[in-house]
This record gives sequence, structure tokens and C-alpha cells, in this order.
Amino acid sequence: MVIDRKQSLVAETKDDTKQIISEAVGFVTYSNSAPTVLSYVAIFDSIWKQTEIYQQLKDAHEKLKIHDKMQKEFINIVAHDLRTPLTPIIGLTEYVRDKTKDIHHMELLDRVVKDAKKLSYLNEKILDVTKFESKLFKPNREVFSLNELIVNVIKELEHILDSTKKIKFEYHFDTEYLVDADSRRIGQVISNVIDNSIKSISEQGTGRGVISIFTSIEKITNTTPNLGGDYYPQHMVIVSIKDTGIALDNEILPRLFTKFATKSFQGTGLGLYLSKNIIEAHGGKIWAENNKDGFGAIVSFSLPLTNKVI
Repeated sequence: MVIDRKQSLVAETKDDTKQIISEAVGFVTYSNSAPTVLSYVAIFDSIWKQTEIYQQLKDAHEKLKIHDKMQKEFINIVAHDLRTPLTPIIGLTEYVRDKTKDIHHMELLDRVVKDAKKLSYLNEKILDVTKFESKLFKPNREVFSLNELIVNVIKELEHILDSTKKIKFEYHFDTEYLVDADSRRIGQVISNVIDNSIKSISEQGTGRGVISIFTSIEKITNTTPNLGGDYYPQHMVIVSIKDTGIALDNEILPRLFTKFATKSFQGTGLGLYLSKNIIEAHGGKIWAENNKDGFGAIVSFSLPLTNKVI
């Protein structure tokens, strides 16, 4: 206790469970010495200022949380509102295109459909980002063949691939792998990575290149103990997608899986950020490195193998 910055009283707590003061406190020191009293005054002033600063920081943090929530809600609302008109725009434009006989009109309508689908795809990415950042994402798990999913994703990409791009796909599957995961989301990851490889090859100017997909198995020690307290080994399947395009920029590489990490005019930099969140939600990891020959890069991700059968 400090009184009028002139007197101080310091009591030692001996047993704070006691109800009688004389039994609860030990030594008590009284002082009216200016140096002694002012030293306690300095301590009180410091604590008071720290409390004020803490409160200011707390208020600022609450304001930022409110602002961040409003921003996410705004993005979510806009993305949902964009989705509503895009679906009929694409559908009706495709309907008109199929009815017209004029080649020039067909080309113009094809351009409208193509750009509308790009906008729809970007819109879905924005919705996914808000879902992950709001901690609302939950994988719809099922047991499926990872090899089969990879082949199907590539077939879809080959179907829409520009005919001027001579890209060869190679598979290197050592065995059949079953995973218990969200097949649509894992397919999205594979599609995002391969799409980046296609863009990388396109930026070379030739439009020619090779994209190779490798699978392998890795045994790791789980960091979470089982019910018996033992750290059991877990088998992970590693999927690696290698291309012969342009190597990843050294400035981009350390933050490749963050939002908007791109120097390309062809992408938003959201694809790999979403891929990272999807893979980590399944208990896996994703990483990337440039090829040793200086041409192209390799992106890999891991997923836990399942003991279940289809």
C-alpha cells in the first residue's frame, strides 16, 4: 500500500486461507522514507501503465477481429451472389451456341462461355478460402483408389487442353494405393498442381513438355500416441508431379503455398494455398522444389494410407 506517495506499508502473506489478519500475514514493514516509498510508487506506476497498454492492445485486437469478420462475411456474400447469375449465363450461352449456325457467332459465344467458367472457377476458389479461414472445412471421406483418381483427373485435363500444347503425361505407379479421404478435394489438389505445370510449360513458348506423376510409400513414426501410449508407425503415400517447364522463382519458392504467391498473369496464386489446406486437413504435407537440371519443378504431397478395403 502507498499513501499519498509519502508512506508505504508492505505486508508479507503467510497463509491466505486464514480468516484473522494476524494469522494470515507475516512481517509488516512501514516506511515514510522518500527513496523507499518512491521505489514502490515507480513499481505501481509501471504496472498501471502496462495495464493501460494491455487494455489498448486488447481493444485494438477486438476491432481487428470485427473488421476481419466483416471482411470475410463481405467476400462470402459477394462470392455467393456471383455464383447465382453465373450458372444461367453459362447454361443459356451454351444453349444459344448449340443452336446457331454462324461460325463467327459460335466463336464469340465460346469465348463468353470460357470466360464465364473462369470467373466461376475463381469464385469457387474465393468461397473455399473463406471456408478454410473460417475453420468450416470438413472432408467428406471415402475409401478410393488414388491411382485411379490421378488418371481420371489427367483425362479431364487432356480433354480441355489447348490443341496447340503438345504435353505428354507419364505415369510411374509402383502399386495400387487406397486412401480414406475426400476424393473431390484430393482431385482438386492434383488438378491445381498439374494445371500449374501446364502453365509453366506454356510459358516456355514451345508448348511442348512432359509431366510425370510418381507414387511411392513412406513409413513414418506417428507423433500422436495410441491408446496404449505407444508411438506407432504410419504409412504415407507420396504423390510427386514433375514437369519440364520453367523452374520456380527463388523469390516465390519459400512462400509458394501462401495466398497470392504468383508472378504469373495466368493465375491468382490461390490454387496451391487451397491445396496446402486440403492436404493438411487430411493429415498430410505438401512441398515443392526445382529440378536439379534447372528445368521445371516437382511438387509432392503425402496422404495417410488406409487399412480399409473398397
